[in-house]
Amino acid sequence: MSSHLWELLVRIQQKEPDETLTCGECFVIIDLLVTGIELGIERRLLDKLARRHLAYCPVCREQLREQLSRLQELADL
Repeated sequence: MSSHLWELLVRIQQKEPDETLTCGECFVIIDLLVTGIELGIERRLLDKLARRHLAYCPVCREQLREQLSRLQELADL
C-alpha cells in the first residue's frame, strides 16, 4: 500500500467525524471495503465516510453505479 493510503487512514482516525474525502480517496476507501482488507480502522467508520462523500458527489455516485453495473454484467455471464 502506498504511503498516501496510510496518511489518509491516519488522517481519518484523527479527524473524523469532520473528515471529508476527495473523489479519489472515496474510491480507495470503497476498494478497501470491498476487498475486506483489515486496516485497524472500523469498517463502519470507513463506510460512513464513503457514504457521506457519495451523498454530495453526483459524479462519484454515477461512477459507482457504472462500476456496479459492469460487475453485475460479469456475474451474469
